[in-house]
Amino acid sequence: MQLMALTVMSIYSCKETTQVEEVYRYEVVEKPAGNGNSGSGEGSIRVMSYDINYTNRAIKGTNTGVLDIEAVADVIKSNKVDIVCMRQVDQFTSRGQMDVDQAKKLGELTGMSHFYAPVREVGQGKSGNAILSRYPILSSENMKLYTDPNDEARGAAIAVVDVGEGKKLKVVSTQLEYGKEANRLTQIDELNDKLKADDIPLVLAGNMTANVGSASFNKLSEYFMLYTQEAPLPTFSYPNPTTVSDYIFFSSATQVHIINYYTAGYTPNRHIPLIVNFELK
Repeated sequence: MQLMALTVMSIYSCKETTQVEEVYRYEVVEKPAGNGNSGSGEGSIRVMSYDINYTNRAIKGTNTGVLDIEAVADVIKSNKVDIVCMRQVDQFTSRGQMDVDQAKKLGELTGMSHFYAPVREVGQGKSGNAILSRYPILSSENMKLYTDPNDEARGAAIAVVDVGEGKKLKVVSTQLEYGKEANRLTQIDELNDKLKADDIPLVLAGNMTANVGSASFNKLSEYFMLYTQEAPLPTFSYPNPTTVSDYIFFSSATQVHIINYYTAGYTPNRHIPLIVNFELK
């Protein structure tokens, strides 16, 4: 089956959104061509926020139970991103294959450095956040976020990377509390206290589970700079997303200039990757 795509253009920083309209069978979806992760080039940095759903394939937004880590790697390579912030990344789980460390394997398949920050135990293994980077990782930390004892644990993968020319970038991948706004607000405060402790430019990417206009969204927007001045792009669920699931925030407009942003035109998962191309000032 041939894929059909719809492209929408906007005047804000050359925004471009590509969305696959319909896919009926995952078996016939062609993987995108990719000749390795060459990066964004020309001094800019391209970051991807991607909930890989432990590489579980999807049909019209529904899990199939078929795992395809190579397809996830192809999405990363074909979009030529420099940094990937991932959620729902499994390590030696029964649901995601007992013999696979997904963060490490994706690093090998894309030729990128990786940092894995497990958050909770799942299926005899672990699940958590991860960062892939074509830049050297100078330091890393698995930050635990406040969580009620009976709720799913939350955390954040934090890495400082060397982007060259004496510049550093702090990269954070996280997934915040889903059901309790008060807990989510506490987690946002924790992130702000931690991440703003120095002057290193920051990119914070993840599933914030914060609806536009909510107290959580407003607090995030107060502490950090959202990638767009317009409505955030929907990223859930494939192939016709209507829900804003992934966000990318930055430290401030004094440190970062947004060049453009868009969603990936192909994904094997329910979550469509969000991509922002930016440069450090």
